[in-house]
Parts: sequence; structure tokens; C-alpha cells
Amino acid sequence: MRKMILALTAAALLSGCATAPQPAEPIARQSIEEVNQAAREIKKRAADAERARIDKVPEELKGMNPKTLSLMDAEMRASVAQGIRNCRQKGEPKIGMNESEVRATCWHGPQHVNETITALHRRKQMVYIEGYVYLDDGIVTTIQLRSY
Repeated sequence: MRKMILALTAAALLSGCATAPQPAEPIARQSIEEVNQAAREIKKRAADAERARIDKVPEELKGMNPKTLSLMDAEMRASVAQGIRNCRQKGEPKIGMNESEVRATCWHGPQHVNETITALHRRKQMVYIEGYVYLDDGIVTTIQLRSY
């Protein structure tokens, strides 16, 4: 059907019975195209700027949620990255550590400590945001991590 309409239109144009349609306002149409092109360019530049900003994220923060990263300024990003580097350097609690070694890890001091004293042993539960560290007679025997 479309081919037939095109053929009839072409025949009418060739015979002089019809003229090709002319744009009513070529200047207005051109202006709309210019505006659309400018809008596309602005969006592209904004996306490029956001990509460049994200590329400047310290290596330690690369796995973070992009929305969280977008809320941080450069100073805060640097501070958080430094905290992560310090934590990696200090390490996490490990089986066999004593209480002071646990407090020197990146977990620092516990939120609170629960202690059980029996006739033979002293057992501590150090409560952290990250989980629980259990010490029997002052030595870490169990680490229980919280899952979120």
C-alpha cells in the first residue's frame, strides 16, 4: 500500500499536477533542532563531568554505592579513604589475640562488654557493630560476624 502511495505521489509530481510540500516555517524547525542539539550536548557534558568526578574516587571507595559517593565532597571522600587504609593496616580481630590486641584493631573498643565468671574460667563477650568477639581467659576463641 505504501509503495502504491509513493508511486502515485511520484507520478503526480512528475506530471506537474502536484508540487512537493514545502516546510511552513523552515526557520522555526531549524531553531527547534538547534535547541534539541544543545540540550543533547548539555546532557552529554553533564554525564562526562559526573563520570570524571566518579573516576577521581579513591581506590578504597570504588565499591561503594554511587548514591552514597555522590553525597560526599572531596574532603569527606579523602577522610573515609584514609580511615579504610588505617583499618586495613591495623587489621581485624583474630583468634588467639588478647583483649588489648583486639582493641588495637580497626574495630577499636567495643560498644559494651558482657562477662561471665565461673569457678574455672572467665568468659567475655565484646559487642561491636561488626559482630561479637568472645574471649576465654583473656584470649580470643570465637569471632561472630553480623550479617546485614
